[in-house]
Amino acid sequence: MSWDGTVHLWDMVTATRKHTLPGHTPGVNSIAFSPNRKTLAIGSNDPTIRLWDVVTGEHKEIFTGHTYGVHDIAYSPEGRTLASSGGGRHTTIRLWDAGTGRPKQALRGHTNTVKSIAFSPDGRTLASGGWDKTVRLWDGVTGTQKHILTGHADFVTSVVFSPDGRMLASGGAQKDSIIRLWGCDCGCTEAVTHLAYGFCH
Repeated sequence: MSWDGTVHLWDMVTATRKHTLPGHTPGVNSIAFSPNRKTLAIGSNDPTIRLWDVVTGEHKEIFTGHTYGVHDIAYSPEGRTLASSGGGRHTTIRLWDAGTGRPKQALRGHTNTVKSIAFSPDGRTLASGGWDKTVRLWDGVTGTQKHILTGHADFVTSVVFSPDGRMLASGGAQKDSIIRLWGCDCGCTEAVTHLAYGFCH
């Protein structure tokens, strides 16, 4: 997270800064590279999504539609769709045409801030984790809600699919302190196991 509203791109070989991407006011909450690594999407509290050319550092597009801050963004595996999640009273997940910025779908169901979103490797499912303590599964194309996964005792702060798409992991906030693993062979609806983790005080 960047509170100065900028994102820096770095050369990983020379450790030198290549570009500084300004424009967001105030903070930056999330960033995501397109699958072809040519575009960087940035979500902010302002609350917009901006697309940047990774090579030139030039600004390409701005997506507007969220009322409150953009908490997370994710590209579909083929790169044609960009998903974004909102916070505050604006609990909608939005699907955008990644090339044009045209809104495609608005996914409604969460009752509090949607903190994390992730596409499955095949792009057919979008998972979301929210402050309403649920994980929700959506059709990655139509935006239809498929399942609601419960079990966390606190905010769900992170969701991620395994590379083969057979598992979904969800992480709960401090009062929960649990990572839950869901088996996706039958739709990601069965909790396979959970891992407890602690905090240093």
